Amino acid sequence: MKKPKRFIEEWRIFYNSERLHSSLGGLTP
Repeated sequence: MKKPKRFIEEWRIFYNSERLHSSLGGLTP
C-alpha cells in the first residue's frame, strides 16, 4: 500500500491533467 501523501500527490496530478484536457474539449495541449 502506498503512503497516503504520495497517493494524494499522484491523484492531484492526475486530476489536474484530466481537468485541463476537459477544459480544452478533450484535446491534448
